[in-house]
Amino acid sequence: MKLLTVLILMIGLSGCFAKERTTTGEWVGTKMPAFNLLLSDSTTYLSTQNIPAGKPVLFFYFATYCPYCRAQLEDIIKDINKFKDTHIYMVTNSPYSEVKDYMKEFKLDKYPNITMNLDYKNFFIDSFKVKGVPFMAVYNGDKKLQETFSGKVPTSDLLSNLDN
Repeated sequence: MKLLTVLILMIGLSGCFAKERTTTGEWVGTKMPAFNLLLSDSTTYLSTQNIPAGKPVLFFYFATYCPYCRAQLEDIIKDINKFKDTHIYMVTNSPYSEVKDYMKEFKLDKYPNITMNLDYKNFFIDSFKVKGVPFMAVYNGDKKLQETFSGKVPTSDLLSNLDN
């Protein structure tokens, strides 16, 4: 039974890693793709075409079970004042019930610049070729890609790619 539990845990965490950042290379400078996400109210959709230009955007793809994602979010929240001019779109394909619990745990409703989204069509994971979580895509105020990060990264790396 212990072996089965360990095996299940290892499989679950296989997509969760804490490697150094990886860059997008040829994608840097490309416009934000158009796609829809389901907001946490489970009835409203967000179209990336409707995200206003002028302020940087951080897409944070995560899994509710991932300890590195949790640590990354804790770091961001700790420095939330430094992200005051950035809108953070949390994106996941985790089950809705887990997402609601995650939002409560981190008290995400306190942060007007953080929006929880469900990637119900897996567009984000397919478009960015996400191989693990956490994964972040940083866009400047012109909605052009600055950088992507795979794995947990220092908040300073995220902030240095924002054009606040």
